[in-house]
Amino acid sequence: LIRRASEFDRPVWAFAGRVTTDAEKWCPSNAAFVPIVDGPISLEQACESASTLVRRAVLRTARLALMTDFLSKS
Repeated sequence: LIRRASEFDRPVWAFAGRVTTDAEKWCPSNAAFVPIVDGPISLEQACESASTLVRRAVLRTARLALMTDFLSKS
């Protein structure tokens, strides 16, 4: 997906339970890995709260994107 998006100069936001430094090392410039989990949490808790965690991560990311767009126009 990231490679295909690169062909069209499009960004990719990849949401994951957590993002390790190893994953960030090979992250291309058109992609951003966004952790869903805010901090230490059990797998069971994460699964039970998955929809809330994903929704919150997407909202945080969208706010950042809007702020970045606003700042780039200033």
